[in-house]
Amino acid sequence: MAAVGLLMKKYPNMISGYNTMSAEKKKNVDIQAVGNLFCKGFLLIGALMIVLYALFRWLLDMPAVAHGVWIAPMLLITPVLLVMARKYDKNPRGKVAKYWPAWIVGVLTVGITIMIVWGVQPTNAIVEDDTVHFTGQYGVTVLLDDIARCELHDEIPRIEAKTNGLGIGRICKGFFRLEGMGKCRLLIKRGNTPYLYIETKKGEKIIFNSPNPALTEDIFEVIKR
Repeated sequence: MAAVGLLMKKYPNMISGYNTMSAEKKKNVDIQAVGNLFCKGFLLIGALMIVLYALFRWLLDMPAVAHGVWIAPMLLITPVLLVMARKYDKNPRGKVAKYWPAWIVGVLTVGITIMIVWGVQPTNAIVEDDTVHFTGQYGVTVLLDDIARCELHDEIPRIEAKTNGLGIGRICKGFFRLEGMGKCRLLIKRGNTPYLYIETKKGEKIIFNSPNPALTEDIFEVIKR
């Protein structure tokens, strides 16, 4: 990101939108100021990415969070830069063109908020007939006859990386790579013991826990019958 910012400062003509303008419209744009703005913004994004990754990966020992949180500065700051850059463009524009950067910021903010709120909701496990259904984001339905192994454990292996999922604080949902286990679907809040380990006949691994330990134990007993 830092390299992109430096390139924008040295070669501002590469900035998308400006390079397709007519010569007449380019006269109304302070492209050097736009280049400097994006240079500073992308340098900030790059620095925050490194700081956030290092903070969660090594200082807080939360690798699952580290592999997701580093992208946040780019998602949040880039739309803000687009809005700020508009003041250097004196070309007349309609209402839609005038406010579209603000709409992007609004849509991204609302979308990210919804995904986070939905993602942090506790996963529930429901056993019905011949299936166990794990609710919520990254939930899954498993046939009881397809379960090859079902166990309770007081801890999980160290999380090495997040491959596709949500990691916020102690909440881990989605697909993660665990030490000694490989790819696993996690539906957990770390620290809430016990953990329910399920492995299907096809080799899919699922680890689930509930804020209510009794519920986790009850699901285990029902599956084992």
